[in-house]
Order: sequence, then C-alpha cells, then structure tokens
Amino acid sequence: MVPRLLHLSTINAIESNPSPAGATKYCGIAILICWTLRLRRSISEAAIAGLKAAAVTAVCTAIPTFASVRMSKWAKANLGNPVAKTVIITYAAGMAYFIAGEKKVVELSRKHSLEAAKARAKSEYTLTKSN
Repeated sequence: MVPRLLHLSTINAIESNPSPAGATKYCGIAILICWTLRLRRSISEAAIAGLKAAAVTAVCTAIPTFASVRMSKWAKANLGNPVAKTVIITYAAGMAYFIAGEKKVVELSRKHSLEAAKARAKSEYTLTKSN
C-alpha cells in the first residue's frame, strides 16, 4: 500500500533512472514509508483499544467500589475517603489500558508478519517460476 503522493514520484524517479540500483533505492524508500504508516496505524489502534478497555474497567470497578462503601462498615471505615476510591478505580483502569494495548500490538504484529511472509513467499515463487 503505497501513498498516492509517493507513488507518482516513485514511478517518475524509476522511469528517469532505470538502473536496478535506482529502482531498489526508491522501492526501499516506499517500503520504509509504508512500514512507518502501518506502525502509526497500529499504535493508534492499540491506544484506542486500551482506552475502550480502560473506560469499561473504570465503570465496572467504580460501581462495586461505591456500593461497598455504602453497604459495608469495613469498607466505609477503610475506603471512606475519595482518594482511596480513586486509587482503586485508577489502578484498575490503568492496568486494563496497558494490557489491552499490548494485546492489540501483539495481534497486529502477528497479522503483519504473516502478511509479509505470504508476500515474500509469493514473490519468491514468481521469481523461481519465471527462471
């Protein structure tokens, strides 16, 4: 997936410099830019997944925390101040954010490595078939 702006300039540069070294140079730049765009997209997807998990966890942690403070004498004595409740909710949400984000990063890296392996195998097959 080559960005449109780069695609035209790469084609023009390769046509003006048809040597294999020039083609390799510009194809390498295109691959590097595509990899960078894919990395940025993966990071934003992981951040969004982490935010969703943190929001759900914060709500799911806040409800029992506030309910237990109202219903239990022990919780009212030990978790009565707002800081204690905030710490519990924040730690749970923070852990959920990092765990979900890391899971998304691992999932996307596996997906991209499988795609790259398939593309590499396909290009090697076409090279050996043409020879």
